[in-house]
Amino acid sequence: MTQEPLRCWCGNRDLEAFSPEYAKCSVCETLVSLRQPDRSIVHITDEEHDLYGQNYWFAHQEHDLGFSTIKDRARTDLPERGLFWLRTLLKYKLPPAQALELGSAHGGFVALLRWAGFEARGLELSPWVVDFAQQTFDVPMLLGPVEEQAIAPGSLDIVVLMDVLEHLPDPMSTLQHCLSLLTSDGFLLIQTPQFPSELSYEAMRAEQSSFLQMLQSKEHLHLFSKQAVRELFRRLGAEHIVFETAIFGHYDMFMAVSRMPLTAVPPEDVVQSLSSTPHGRLVLALLDSNAEHLAALERQKASLGALQAQLQASEADRAARLELIEQQGVALGRIPALEADVAFLKERLQLSEADRAARFEVIQRQGAELGQVQRQIAAAVALLRATPKLARFGMALPHEVMQMSRMIERLRALFAQGQPSSNGVVPTEKLPTPGGPLQQVAASGSPAAVQLNQQQAFAQLRAPKTNEPLQYTPEIIRTIIEDLREQGFSVEDLTLTPEEYRAYFAAAQYTTRYPTYYDFNLPEKSLEHFIAAKLLGLTQKDVYIDIASEHSPVPEIYTRLFGCTTYRQDLAYPPGLHGDEIGGDAAAMPVPDGFATKMALHCSFEHFEGDADIRFITEINRVLQPGGRVCFAPIYLFREYAVLTDPVVAVAQQVPFEEDATIYAKPGWLNRHGRFYDPAHLARRVKQQLGTMNMTIYRVTNATDIDPSCYIQFAAVIAKP
Repeated sequence: MTQEPLRCWCGNRDLEAFSPEYAKCSVCETLVSLRQPDRSIVHITDEEHDLYGQNYWFAHQEHDLGFSTIKDRARTDLPERGLFWLRTLLKYKLPPAQALELGSAHGGFVALLRWAGFEARGLELSPWVVDFAQQTFDVPMLLGPVEEQAIAPGSLDIVVLMDVLEHLPDPMSTLQHCLSLLTSDGFLLIQTPQFPSELSYEAMRAEQSSFLQMLQSKEHLHLFSKQAVRELFRRLGAEHIVFETAIFGHYDMFMAVSRMPLTAVPPEDVVQSLSSTPHGRLVLALLDSNAEHLAALERQKASLGALQAQLQASEADRAARLELIEQQGVALGRIPALEADVAFLKERLQLSEADRAARFEVIQRQGAELGQVQRQIAAAVALLRATPKLARFGMALPHEVMQMSRMIERLRALFAQGQPSSNGVVPTEKLPTPGGPLQQVAASGSPAAVQLNQQQAFAQLRAPKTNEPLQYTPEIIRTIIEDLREQGFSVEDLTLTPEEYRAYFAAAQYTTRYPTYYDFNLPEKSLEHFIAAKLLGLTQKDVYIDIASEHSPVPEIYTRLFGCTTYRQDLAYPPGLHGDEIGGDAAAMPVPDGFATKMALHCSFEHFEGDADIRFITEINRVLQPGGRVCFAPIYLFREYAVLTDPVVAVAQQVPFEEDATIYAKPGWLNRHGRFYDPAHLARRVKQQLGTMNMTIYRVTNATDIDPSCYIQFAAVIAKP
């Protein structure tokens, strides 16, 4: 075994722990075996003990892996996988053509290719396997690594690698050599396991993923995700990849790769080509029979799916009926008790009516007092929001102030509903409105007065502006995604699993540990925290900073659930680093270079005013360690560059807005500034500052499955190589 430090094929040595036998590359999303062998593994000198010697095809396959031996597979592979592979190969190249299969085993697929009219050869590392293939299928075979073969560059049309890529000690070098052997329009046909990079090892085990059987660290040295495959061939200059349906699609991927665009051969040309030779007609008959067999299987799957759906519906109906039977049984048993309850409730109703009248007198008196308190709170809110230290970046008000303000609003709402007086009329209080029109908004309880002042404030905002709501439609979402991709952004769907979110919510203990935290919108806030933790992949090795944290419970939750070291940053904290608090500007944090591995912003990046967003991107490049990540949950995007604001707040505090941004007015929002990027501005203000970092946009496809009140549409991750 090599003693060199472990590294991925892409050159990255900063690998993350994944499972007991694999590490994960954070740069290209490849699983790398911790048991990397010596390069001499490709030369077989001892058929009994060398990894890919004769013993590999018998005892190892049968007893260690539970597969058939090479002799059995020489019979079963042809009608199953052999015809499946041949059908796809013929889709891109007709005979005659030169083909080479690496790792051809018993040589059955090479034989199929030759019967179809290709000049095909196989290649194996074991002398015994080479002899077996020659004797079994009478096919020409090469012995040893492909790099050591006397094959002229540019002489092959097709190189086939079925379940070979994952075994290569140096995938870059071997595939580069294979590409050099191809003609200008030649291609590689590859089948290899597909690593589902969005799943952790623990999640795979929990759902008993079929991919777990691919974790064979002694021989599967590199397990590629689709992203990793694209990056591999991008570096090799073969960026034209067509992913085909894999025969074992639950854990494999199947692809054709070329340096030039691949063009599909018309089916009638395939039939004509195979019909031109005796052996070709036999192959065509086998393909036709195989197609009928596959169609029958699809019909069986459809029938099975329908039966399963019927069974599920029947079981659900059975459960519902049982529940109704139990409820009715309980109700029947309670009839005598209910009669007693009716008599008791009549008595209580009389007492309650008398108490209601007495309490209404108290409500009238306290209503007047609450009006005075609310005016004081409104004045305090306006003063705090006008304070530059809090106003910068649109910083939220202290939690206790907002809680008191919401409490008073609720009490006043209850008072407005009131209890009817003796004449059935609910009295209303006429509040005085001192000061100018903007001051009257905080002082007045009259909706008409508030509307008047909002209109006056809106009139003072500069153009372009609108008082139409800023909202999403499917067409707007689609346009945003298309424009993002045109600007060069990577956009991926993020589909949430409600069960996974609920497990996080229960473990975080929001309702018991933090009962007053965002009690009016807890599903959305907790979902933002969940998404950030999921996309960051927090571990106990991480040093995490919660940006614009203020009174958030996130640092304590992340430490408790993931074991990471956490810091909270906010402009409201005293400047400097004090314990776990980082005070001051988020775009100029008083911490050393490479201080953190992960950061997150929960509904706060949109409040970064002026050039603070641009400076913050540069700052995270400094503060992050190599391999670090920052998550924005959410990041607000729209089809045009827009800033959301409360007109009264914006005019009273003279908030500056970029001239090329459309102002969207939201009366009663009470916030200064909420930036919505269009893709062009996101590229100019954020992407151009990334340097060597890269940014991925995630489209959250099903937030309302968590709760109908959830509104997050997009999240983003910036990763530092």
